[in-house]
Amino acid sequence: QAFEERWTKWSACPEHSFANAFMAARCAAVRVVLQTAGREPVSLITEPETSIYALKVAICSLWQVPAECQQLTLGRRPLSDDEQLSDHAHPAEAEPSLPLLLAVAPEELRRRAGHADAEEREVAARALGPAALAGDEGAASAVAALLEDADSAAVREHALRTLAALACGADTSGSGPGAAAGVGSRGLVLGAAGRQLQHQEGPVRRAAARLLLLAAGGAGDAGAVRETAGAPLEHWDGDVRRLAVDALGQLAAPGDAPMLAELAARLEDPECRVRLAAAGALARVAAAPGDVRALAGAGARLEHQAEGVRRAALRALLGAAERGDRRLVDAVTVRLEHRRACVRQTAAAALGLVAERGDPYVVSAVVARMEHRYHEARKAALEALVQVVDTGDEHAVNALSLQLEHRTGYVREAAVKALARVARRGDRDIVDAVSNCLEDEEGPVRLAAAGALAEVAAKGDGHAISAVSRRLEHKDPKVRRAAVQGLAHLVEKGDAHAIDVVTMYLHHRSGEARDAAVRALAVVAGPDDAHALRALHALLEHAGGEVREAALRGLAQVSARGAGHALEVLGRFLEDGDRAVRRAAAEGLERVAGRGDARAIAAAAACLAHLEPEVRRSAAWALLRVAERGSVCAVAAVAGHLEHPRGEVRRLAARVLGLLSRRGEAHGIQAVALRLEHAEGEVRRAALRALLQVANRGDRTAISAMCLRFEHESGDVRQAALKGLALVAERGDGHAVAEVVSRLRHPRVEAREAAVKALSLVADRGHGPTISAVSALLDDGADEAREAATRALVHAAERGDMR
Repeated sequence: QAFEERWTKWSACPEHSFANAFMAARCAAVRVVLQTAGREPVSLITEPETSIYALKVAICSLWQVPAECQQLTLGRRPLSDDEQLSDHAHPAEAEPSLPLLLAVAPEELRRRAGHADAEEREVAARALGPAALAGDEGAASAVAALLEDADSAAVREHALRTLAALACGADTSGSGPGAAAGVGSRGLVLGAAGRQLQHQEGPVRRAAARLLLLAAGGAGDAGAVRETAGAPLEHWDGDVRRLAVDALGQLAAPGDAPMLAELAARLEDPECRVRLAAAGALARVAAAPGDVRALAGAGARLEHQAEGVRRAALRALLGAAERGDRRLVDAVTVRLEHRRACVRQTAAAALGLVAERGDPYVVSAVVARMEHRYHEARKAALEALVQVVDTGDEHAVNALSLQLEHRTGYVREAAVKALARVARRGDRDIVDAVSNCLEDEEGPVRLAAAGALAEVAAKGDGHAISAVSRRLEHKDPKVRRAAVQGLAHLVEKGDAHAIDVVTMYLHHRSGEARDAAVRALAVVAGPDDAHALRALHALLEHAGGEVREAALRGLAQVSARGAGHALEVLGRFLEDGDRAVRRAAAEGLERVAGRGDARAIAAAAACLAHLEPEVRRSAAWALLRVAERGSVCAVAAVAGHLEHPRGEVRRLAARVLGLLSRRGEAHGIQAVALRLEHAEGEVRRAALRALLQVANRGDRTAISAMCLRFEHESGDVRQAALKGLALVAERGDGHAVAEVVSRLRHPRVEAREAAVKALSLVADRGHGPTISAVSALLDDGADEAREAATRALVHAAERGDMR
């Protein structure tokens, strides 16, 4: 078709010969061979009528060099845009070939590299590559500047590829080595990458980091390392430091001592991301797994005060050595002895990560730390041991069992605690070994053994219970206490077997053993435990007082608060013939009933009338323990004993009232004053003794209560009231004078006579207020009152008093 078209066109012209028309029609295509610096020649087949400008557009699509920046030459002659290829094709050739040389105008590309449009910059980045590879330093600098383009990832990518190719001697398409790249260009690229690594924009920094890796000649490239290990590592921005550390991890030669030291120092960076990068980089730069310098550098950071640094150091250790490596284990275990708790804790936790579980070497190293003189180091070793062994690990258990015989108490304590964590529950040998530690001379060891029993023996383990219970009869009270604590850890409340074992010791010949059994019973039996109560009630019938005492104390321990059955039993044993039993009953009443319980008060008060003096004294002591001071219930119950036919009971009641009631309280005074009206003189005298206990001198309630008895029909009562008034009223007391004078008007002559007598008790002769009060009655309408007033004045006034 092209031939026909050309034939028609050329044959229509009269000046063209047939031969020329035929040859022109044959030239249906032209081969253009393009050559440019930094690229392999490319052949293009195109039509002869193609203009030079259209060819430039095609070249732009091929090599991304803008048409405006292209200069095509044929030989030495530059071609203009409006020329056509046919103008230069040889008509005698069937397929003419035109060798064209492409030159790029760098000034235009550099101008475009600074354009605001990202697409323009991208075009410039692509087009500048060949010029830079051809040795154009200006083009190389322009490409390096494009590396910091913060807006376009495509621009940075093309700049990065160009610079990497420039440094490595490869073209941007990766098609082959470029002869123009040299050492100087590579230094320029590395320098640019090092500078851009500190750029304020993150994408630029990341591109620079990639360029460093691409441009470097492999691990150990001194130039790349120098650019990375300088200012970027000290930059204020953590992301810059992280990128630099990452790059160092890939650029430094394996085993490079200065770089290992530098990376280890970066484990202390204030930012977590930098520390994590340093941990990974340190592991990559290590010469081999277990590199001593890498382990030493990271291990030293395990002692840092910042937790983040210690974690990064641990991560680096795990990366620098294989799990179970002895050098790694040693680097960690030595930190179990560090003076700072945080370092010890980190080391204990780390050991579980760096060591193989059950490794005898690790177990021996950790157990050896349990002999350390500092408690904190032993504690850290204990925590570490739990991390590196499984429960029941034979090697660990045997090593710790040997430590139970160590001469130093704190080592034995640590061994007991460790056994509790690693021994298999229910192992009888371990149970016996730990039980033996209850008799250790060191208190902390005994305490640790008591707690460890709960871990090495199952709850309710009969063998363990028997082994521990035997220590209840030990001569050392500290051992007995440890046994009680051990039982508390071993048994559930209400365990019948434990209750039976413990109650056996309640009738032990040793009082200390019985005391320990009582404490243990409180531990193993729940409140109102039926099994324990049956066992205790049986012991209450024992002939031995010490057994009954122990049983009562046990009853008080296991009975619920306010339990009626316990109060009844304890009240009954207040009358026991054994003083210790009575005392135990009194203490038990207080424990079970609590202060103020009416049942306990009634039980104790009833025993105040017992025939045996010891019982009465025990009852009084118990009453004071169970009754609150001033209790109305208790005062009434004791005051009733003031009427008892036996004098010793009345006297005890008076003393107890004084101890039990608060002085001046009305209910106590009224209860005592009521007994002044008793027909028996002994009772009235007891009431007077009690009055001194419950009333203060000058107490108005007591004075009024005494004066009220002046009106009693019994002369003995009135006489007792006069004695009582003398005890509680002071001379000249205005209230007492008023109360007495008011009785001078009483219709009963006996009351008036008592008032006249009382006046001499409460007022001195010549006392003005008294004389005035009595004189006022001389005008009273009642003859009896005037008569009583006259007789009273005889007692109240001095002879010759003119008033």
